[in-house]
Amino acid sequence: MDSFLLSKSKERLLNHTDDIDINCSLSTDLSKLELSTDSTLSQQDLQHLDFEGIDVSSYESQITDQFILTLSDARKDNPENQAKLHKRRVTLLENILDKVNSQYYLQYCRQVWFELARTYADILDIKSEKLRESNARPSPQALTKINTLVEKSICHYSNFINSFKDKVTGTFPDKIQDDVEKPFLQAYFHIAALYGRYITLDKQLQLKNVENSLEKL
Repeated sequence: MDSFLLSKSKERLLNHTDDIDINCSLSTDLSKLELSTDSTLSQQDLQHLDFEGIDVSSYESQITDQFILTLSDARKDNPENQAKLHKRRVTLLENILDKVNSQYYLQYCRQVWFELARTYADILDIKSEKLRESNARPSPQALTKINTLVEKSICHYSNFINSFKDKVTGTFPDKIQDDVEKPFLQAYFHIAALYGRYITLDKQLQLKNVENSLEKL
């Protein structure tokens, strides 16, 4: 449930970047969330988030039924548990890709690639925040982990983008379909941002990452 809450809170904020003060501050009531048709939750599930006869007061301060608005709100969920949930999600999604032929199920594979890229980026946010909060010098293993998460997220966004290329010519169509135009552009912007999150002391590699970032903008 906490993974669902964080995901929907992030989606809600990103969808209202232009009018965030109006749309995202009036109400944080999760029970008013409009669910998609393929959601595994029902509106009734969100209307009854209390447990009669069970003392859950010690947990209520850890997981809320309200949308997350600030970083301090999100921190109430344990970061390590968040990372574990995301990793479990990664395992499930990558298992789908291993068993599904992208040639015949391209539409679904695109969804999985995009979701995997976002999930790896979510884990990256958690690990990066942990590094920033630590006063200790980051270990080489921690830095390698950060760079690996960046690489995996870029890889899946790239798979999503490249899936629109013609199989024969290797070129993009003159126009991307309207229903996927937004995520197609978002993937480019996300990749551009991700190149800036590589951690390296190699000046030439830093320059190359900057060039790759600018190339995607």
